[in-house]
Amino acid sequence: MDEQSRPRISSGVPGLDDVVGGGFLASRLHLLKGAPGTGKTVLANQIGFHHARAGGRVLYGTLLAEMHGTLVDNLRSFAFFEPSVVGQQVQYLSFTAALQERGLDGIMRDLGTVVRRDRPSVLVLDGFLPIDPMIGSSLRVAMFMQDLEALSSLLGMNVLLTDSTPARTQVPMHTLADGIIELEESLLGRRTRRALRVCKMRGTRHLEGLHPFHIDREGCHVSPRVPAARESARGD
Repeated sequence: MDEQSRPRISSGVPGLDDVVGGGFLASRLHLLKGAPGTGKTVLANQIGFHHARAGGRVLYGTLLAEMHGTLVDNLRSFAFFEPSVVGQQVQYLSFTAALQERGLDGIMRDLGTVVRRDRPSVLVLDGFLPIDPMIGSSLRVAMFMQDLEALSSLLGMNVLLTDSTPARTQVPMHTLADGIIELEESLLGRRTRRALRVCKMRGTRHLEGLHPFHIDREGCHVSPRVPAARESARGD
């Protein structure tokens, strides 16, 4: 099956599908990576609500993240938020207790039960901190990722994890993930500049480099950077 004919999932985020090569490949594991405050949770929820409006089912699992009540209250200010789908097509579930009591084994057991029962087409795990001692060894993290990959393939489910490890830190989940999207934030004078970069996207041709990224009341927006070769061609 060639790249163009592979099933894809639209993100619903203006500009993002162009950057990743036409949307996310179906039944894959992707990471949203970036420091706290760069917009990972907003982006993950925007993708989830778009998928729900298109008729899909979304399970949004939180680990070491904000409480659901606070999260939903913060999302109400965005145009993509649709309260009627919360608790229906979009389910929020905390795995913090399972993590604290039984580690990654507890998360996977509880998660496996829920996804087999509810059959979500998109799973988000928000607040995954693989370098935290609570999570476990590098080998156990790798095994957890492989278990997630197996569930994804078996159930035809896309998996999206948010990752707050430092930019230059390499952990097993980075190697095993099918795609990594990194969000960056920096100061330009007195203004905050946001950018998005695709570090990795298996099985598809994506746009390289940094792409301007901003958040407003509508949600997240990406402005795809025209590749240098294309810019040169336009000038000929």
